[in-house]
Amino acid sequence: MEFDLTINSKRRYENFIKSVSGSKTIWGLKSEDGWCICESKDNKDTGVMLFWSDEAYAQQFAVEEWMHYKPTSIPLDKFINWLYKMNADDLLVGVNWNTNLIGVEVDPFDLYKELGEVVLLEIEELREKIKQLDESYAKSLLLIIYTRLDTAINGTGGDEVIKQTVKDLFDMYSKLPDSKKFKK
Repeated sequence: MEFDLTINSKRRYENFIKSVSGSKTIWGLKSEDGWCICESKDNKDTGVMLFWSDEAYAQQFAVEEWMHYKPTSIPLDKFINWLYKMNADDLLVGVNWNTNLIGVEVDPFDLYKELGEVVLLEIEELREKIKQLDESYAKSLLLIIYTRLDTAINGTGGDEVIKQTVKDLFDMYSKLPDSKKFKK
């Protein structure tokens, strides 16, 4: 997979959102010293943390001054929590930059909102599937989802709360009779 330098930055940003929404994985470059950060083109005092939608894209960037960095995957839920911290640290996010250091510099909060919309759409799809279950069981599942997401969003548990929620949902689902399980 090679960056097409003719594709503009905005298009690469849109491709990032679409790809990450499907894969639920973001790629960054990491070394023993930490994550890949560049200087902002617009504000020399601001750092830009770089991320890609694909391991191969990240690997292409790991040359010259970045050759000691290795592509490292980040789960989407963890990345969304990082965006809040990046915002607090006054960092920007660069997504799918090409090898010429050309790409969109986006405020972490704006990216958080955009990726958050993807997560909300998935929750809505799950909610629609849950409606197919019997009413009392569906209400129990929805209560678990909303309570735990509220806890995660308000910063008391984050990734662990989300992981436990997903585990509990799968456990509850596995106990359903086959007649109640979703049909593919």
